Amino acid sequence: MKHPFLCNEEIINFEELKPECIASDIEEGIKICKENIQKIKEIPINQSTFENTIRSFDNAIIPLKDIMYKINILILCRSDIKEYSIISEEIFSKEVSFKSSIYTDNELFKLIEHNYKQKEILEFDQKQLVEKIYNDFIDGGVQLNDDQKNKIIQLKEEIFKLSKKYLSNVINDTDNYSLLIEDKNQLDGIPSNILEYYFNEAQKRKLKGYLITLQRSSYLPLIKYCKNEEIRKEVFIQYNSLCSKGEYDNTNIINKVLERRQEIAKILGHSNYSEYITKRRMIKNSQNAMNFIEDLHNKILPFFKKEVEEIIKYKKEQTGNSKLKPWDINFYIEQIKQKQLSFNEEEIRQYFPEPIVFKVLFEVYKRLYGITFCYNKTVKGWHKDVKYYDITNSNKERLGGVYFDLYSRKGKRAGGFHDILRTNYLNEQGIVIKPLGVVVCNFLPPNNDGISYFSHSELETLFHESGHLMHTILSKQRFASLTGMNVEWDFVELPSQIMENWIFEKEVFHLFNEIGGIKEIPPKIYNKIIQSRVFMSAYYMMRQLKFSKIDLELHQNYIQSNLPLDDFIALVTENYDCPFSSPSLSIIRHFSHLFNLTYCYASGYYSYKWAEILEADAFELFKENGIFNHLIATKFKTSILEMGGSKPANELFKEFRGRDPDPSALLKKLHLINY
Repeated sequence: MKHPFLCNEEIINFEELKPECIASDIEEGIKICKENIQKIKEIPINQSTFENTIRSFDNAIIPLKDIMYKINILILCRSDIKEYSIISEEIFSKEVSFKSSIYTDNELFKLIEHNYKQKEILEFDQKQLVEKIYNDFIDGGVQLNDDQKNKIIQLKEEIFKLSKKYLSNVINDTDNYSLLIEDKNQLDGIPSNILEYYFNEAQKRKLKGYLITLQRSSYLPLIKYCKNEEIRKEVFIQYNSLCSKGEYDNTNIINKVLERRQEIAKILGHSNYSEYITKRRMIKNSQNAMNFIEDLHNKILPFFKKEVEEIIKYKKEQTGNSKLKPWDINFYIEQIKQKQLSFNEEEIRQYFPEPIVFKVLFEVYKRLYGITFCYNKTVKGWHKDVKYYDITNSNKERLGGVYFDLYSRKGKRAGGFHDILRTNYLNEQGIVIKPLGVVVCNFLPPNNDGISYFSHSELETLFHESGHLMHTILSKQRFASLTGMNVEWDFVELPSQIMENWIFEKEVFHLFNEIGGIKEIPPKIYNKIIQSRVFMSAYYMMRQLKFSKIDLELHQNYIQSNLPLDDFIALVTENYDCPFSSPSLSIIRHFSHLFNLTYCYASGYYSYKWAEILEADAFELFKENGIFNHLIATKFKTSILEMGGSKPANELFKEFRGRDPDPSALLKKLHLINY
């Protein structure tokens, strides 16, 4: 029987990945992995070595991981296909149960522990792998009694099922709402290209007028530009009420997930889930994470209050009403921005057509790391919009590949993200397995001339996610568990966030004319883009700090508070929000970062701000020496991108920067520090 999800060809044939193959392929994948592990368990302990035990174990479950990578991307990007959206939870519970059982296997752990005790004789990456696997077993519950082990496995299965349902609810409820506006005058203030998008969305559904949905590419322009407060209010409330009622209500799911995470932490001897999660990260413990967020909060609070006062004052000047509503904030920030900077992001899309954007993106990476992206139109993805590129080095050697899925559509997870379809490592036959990456965005689809034009913030998103891709593609680690993004989670955003800086640099803007052949952005507009970077920066930082605070509080204090979800969030974020005159539901019910199936930011959302400090400090070295300086780029590549998780993250940063990070780097960058 053919098993397409198990196929390990360099290029994936998505046409063969049929939903009906999933159940049998997972069964086969588990069978192969069990056989791999059984061979390890048969090794006499006095003959156990790093190669035949640790390395073999690291490779043992890769076949199952490769299956799950493929299934995950199909669920996230093709939930419009019914068969993917309703894949049986039992299929996934088998995978979760199997993986959980591995880390509670005493017989296997004895072999791991034997090598752990001899780790000092190993090379640095071998030692790091032994420590990682040993600690994975400890965190998996191997030292618990049988009842506790079974309970851990059961809880993990339940969390996985709940998380799948959570994400399914988010996608379905997002697709469930639309607002048809027949009178164009009701959309006064909205730029013409966005109106064209709304018009085309209505046409697709054979409707007359302008169709607004809760996809971010539709929702965000509406609440930023629409002068009609009633329409802004309607759409804002619908968006913020996603998954808060009816068939797709996620409230109970959130409570159950948090309860089960807390129970896992308690069984493993930790006071709360945050403590369990942060102990193996750069931050070291949950109190440090909370202190980090609260310290940043206190430092920017005066700037935040000043910006909020400015918004309230402007609204009063325009309307005579100083009461700020939740659906006002984006609109009046945009109005103030246009008044002070004469800058409207939608008006500069003309300078960023998709074909030229990709030429510039690829040129940036060629100048930094000597790599080339080669479009391969014969390779098909999971949707007609998906484009595949091979990536080669300066010697024309293939490093791996990437699928780009750029446009917003029904049945696709919101936001931008990077994922992998195949990890890179050195297999036991000495063959280097090449990685396959995925970059997913939700940009405006091509307009009537067949070309998609990007906003500057969308360029930031594209550069951000492609930074994650560099971590995947350029990794040179021989062990799968140490390759690419397999680093301490509060380090994982450094390679992505640092790349956002390039799209603010003059040298990169010149490339649009130099290699793209299009009219260069006038200096006046360029200056506005630079000014907009720090415009209302305290407000936007406070928004991220609020999400981080919610995350940590939910995983440290919510269960024992006995408060309703919204009441608890309102209480712990009282000083993190604007003084709205109307209450607003938290977005927690569709905040998938905390309830994802794979990469999960639960007790880790603080990582964005933590890594922003790292990237602000790291980019200063580029600024001091030139953003395309070969020596600095090579140093970043060899010290960080190639190294994966083969050394502790603080050592990798120090190797690149020559010192520990400067805690004030981000505040300096955003002009949020008093000298």
